[in-house]
Amino acid sequence: MGPIAPVLWALDVLWLMLVADVAASWMVSFGMIRSPAALRWLQVLRRVTDPVAAPFRALLPPSRTGGIDLSPLMACFAIILVQRALWSLAAGGLRP
Repeated sequence: MGPIAPVLWALDVLWLMLVADVAASWMVSFGMIRSPAALRWLQVLRRVTDPVAAPFRALLPPSRTGGIDLSPLMACFAIILVQRALWSLAAGGLRP
């Protein structure tokens, strides 16, 4: 697999962080997370995930989807597509 393996691993971690960010934002919205320490960790998580989700949020703002932010879902989908393309490249799938 060579040099693609660390990239795939990093994309997996980013995908998990996006899912954790969505779950945590729901928990905050429903009052399940109130601890200042937990909220600080969520801010750190948001600093990592926001740059990934922001371009998708610009394409489809929550104001056009009834207040639901679909950008993390679109970012996760994009990560999966990139991973599949990398797997294909690693397997020699794009030969002339």
